[in-house]
Amino acid sequence: MDRKRRKIENENRQFCPEWMDLYCFILPDRVGALPVCLICNQTVAVMKVFNIKRHYETHKSFAEKFPLVVDENHEIDITNFTKFLESLKTEFERRYADFRKIKNVVQLLNSSFTLQPDGEWINEAENVFKCNRAHLQMEIIEFQSDDVLKNLYNEKYSKTEIDSTYDEFWLKYVSEKKYPTLKLLTVKMCTMFGSTYVCESAFLKMNYIKNKFRSRLTNEHLEMMMKIATTNHNPDLKQLVESKICHFSH
Repeated sequence: MDRKRRKIENENRQFCPEWMDLYCFILPDRVGALPVCLICNQTVAVMKVFNIKRHYETHKSFAEKFPLVVDENHEIDITNFTKFLESLKTEFERRYADFRKIKNVVQLLNSSFTLQPDGEWINEAENVFKCNRAHLQMEIIEFQSDDVLKNLYNEKYSKTEIDSTYDEFWLKYVSEKKYPTLKLLTVKMCTMFGSTYVCESAFLKMNYIKNKFRSRLTNEHLEMMMKIATTNHNPDLKQLVESKICHFSH
């Protein structure tokens, strides 16, 4: 007698809610969704407890750091998770404690036309960024009276636009000669959150360029190649070639 093999979609498998606590898996709320691992964001093709558990056990470091302890009432002890979240919260508060000192002055980036010239932000700019108080107040008053900048700001960088970038407004359209103190303050705030990605990628490219097969590479040539490797400029090679006059030898 021939037995037909059952198809997975006909087995009517369901996601068990306790898998979220036991194996850190969730099921997205959409049709045909597969279980997603909260640790690595990968999915499991077959919704079986064996597959879910086997995937969870591949994260040995996570399982060792946060072991599941079940008490007499078959409830999971979340003490390890609680301690970790508390330490993480404490670390974040310690790392970002200094940002409380500039919580008002950062509003200058996106609320510059509504700030009061004698508000609390002016004290933070003077104490933290060492700005000249009198110069900054005069410039913000003149800045808020500039109808050209105000119309440009409302047109391109209004709150209804999701992709608005306030740093572009300050760096591109605000004159440094007309508002030197104000411009310097905004530049400092825009560059506070610089990432080490640029430095790390530059070192990686330098090691790739200056390898053991290029022992005779001079510093001058290395600097030129680094500029080419790290620039975001896309040259028009066709135009450059057409602008050159080639001399053919006879």
